[in-house]
Amino acid sequence: MRFFNNIHPTRTRDWVVGEPFPTLVKHFAPKEIELPSAGNAASRVAKSLGRGIGLGTAIPSLKRSPYDDFMMRFHNFLKENEAFQAGSEKHPLQFPSGSSWMVYTDTVPHAVLTGQYALEQTFLVSPEAMVAPQISPLGVLEAMTGSPLI
Repeated sequence: MRFFNNIHPTRTRDWVVGEPFPTLVKHFAPKEIELPSAGNAASRVAKSLGRGIGLGTAIPSLKRSPYDDFMMRFHNFLKENEAFQAGSEKHPLQFPSGSSWMVYTDTVPHAVLTGQYALEQTFLVSPEAMVAPQISPLGVLEAMTGSPLI
C-alpha cells in the first residue's frame, strides 16, 4: 500500500492508471510472460551458484520471492509492450496541490505523467491482514499457478 502527497505549491500531479491486475495478467500471462513458480529450476541453480562462489544470499535479485520477481518482470514487460501501451484502457487522474491519496499499486498499472515534489510512503500488507486476499494480485497469481509464491 502506498501513500502519496503532492507538496508542490501550485501544480497538479498527473497520473494515468489502467485496467485492474486480474484483467491484465489473464490477458498477457502466460502467453507473453512466464508465470511465477515457487521452485523453478533456474532460481534453484542461481541460488546454488551464488552460494558456491561465496556470495551466499547477498545478491538482491536472489532474495526476491517468486511473487516479487514476477511483479518486477510484469512491470517492465508492460512498460515495453507496444500493444499494451497503444491499446490498453487508460484513466487520467489529477491530484491537486496539497492533496493526498493511497493506492495498492500492485493492483493497477500506473504512471506519473507530470508533476514534481511528492512525498511517498510504502507499507507492506500481509495477506492475513487483507479483507479479501483471494482477489489480491498475490491471491490471483497463486490461484493461476496452484502454488504459494511468498
